[in-house]
Amino acid sequence: MITDNAYYAIRFCGSDAMHRKGDIQYFCDRVVYVGQTPECDLKIPSHPDYADCCYAVIVKEDNGWNIIRQERDADIRVNGTLLPWVAHLSDGDTFSFDSTTVRFYVKSGALPAGNYVANKGQRTLWVAIAAIAILLAGLFGVVYEQGRSSLDIFANEIGSVYKISADTVYVLTMQNDTIDVITQSQAEVGTGFVTIDGYFVTARHCVEYWLGYEAYLKDNQNDIEKEIVKRAIDAVCDEDIRLLVKLSITDADGRKYFCSSNDFVMNKERDNIYEYGDFESSYAWRSIVSRYEDSDAELGDVAVMKWPYGSGNIKLATDDEILKTAKDVGLHAFGFPQNSSKNEAKLTSYSDAMYQPPHNEECCFLTKSTFDHGFSGGPVFVSTNSNMHRVVVGLVSRAAGERTLIVPVSQIRRLIENF
Repeated sequence: MITDNAYYAIRFCGSDAMHRKGDIQYFCDRVVYVGQTPECDLKIPSHPDYADCCYAVIVKEDNGWNIIRQERDADIRVNGTLLPWVAHLSDGDTFSFDSTTVRFYVKSGALPAGNYVANKGQRTLWVAIAAIAILLAGLFGVVYEQGRSSLDIFANEIGSVYKISADTVYVLTMQNDTIDVITQSQAEVGTGFVTIDGYFVTARHCVEYWLGYEAYLKDNQNDIEKEIVKRAIDAVCDEDIRLLVKLSITDADGRKYFCSSNDFVMNKERDNIYEYGDFESSYAWRSIVSRYEDSDAELGDVAVMKWPYGSGNIKLATDDEILKTAKDVGLHAFGFPQNSSKNEAKLTSYSDAMYQPPHNEECCFLTKSTFDHGFSGGPVFVSTNSNMHRVVVGLVSRAAGERTLIVPVSQIRRLIENF
């Protein structure tokens, strides 16, 4: 446990363009940015490939300080080991950014006045106090804007967010034991997350990705050009035909885990089976939209599997926690944009969230804004004017018009309880 009067010192182990060997900087702020961007407190020379970037942030937690990577491909090391995403810092540890190496010391007591940066100029105590006050005000206020200022708040949670992609479907015909393979040229990309109980959660349409392909349906089935849509229709109309999806799940370090749609539990009781075509050539299509009511959340758009690689850091909200955030909320969700070349979860935040009161024991949050394609299945957090709530209140389902549908956390809990 770190005491309230704890701070840390960083001593440079060598000379560079900005520091002499032995220079010391002291910090007690909750978040310190390392790099060359204007918000960076710990300035270091940038590698030419990462000019004007933020390499990492140092965050104060109850158990000490963590360093969190911000620039994915930069050479950042802690005690000589490449920093994967986040690492705990202990007294005496060294960490380096390309050619700049510093040593980390934990201190306690009063922050040295007038010696905030030793050997390299003076910062007055009032400047330090003002900077800390501004930073803390920003942290404890409502964080609605996009950017790194929100990432540090969810530093523990972001490591439990994964990219999920699907590009291959196996069509199994049970009656004659045949298998056909359908492969897309570009995989469908979505998001999933691992809970503290060790469950991997995502949107169901990220697993059965054809559920969002209603636009390809035609009056005449013979006019449908997309092969997966035809086979999904076959699976609805013929109980001997089943579709099995091959999925890859990627973490922040680029490690891939493979599974299939059979590993997930889904609740299809609310699905709507639509009839298309004319009287002589009708066919059926399974829709994830509830057949029971016009809902602001597609309640069946959840898929859960037991994660075999341990537990995560994401906690699901309880009903009491949801009720505490019923008014004036901001919406925050992690996701992997479809067209992004980097395997980094992006945090998108909106201030126009609305609370949907409980209806038939369900309640959810909505936003008039829409998330990028690829955010489906991502965890949704909310904030109020006074606090950031680091518990999941739902997951991103899909955009409907000018708003985003959020599946309430009650549906996630229900699947886990009946696993």
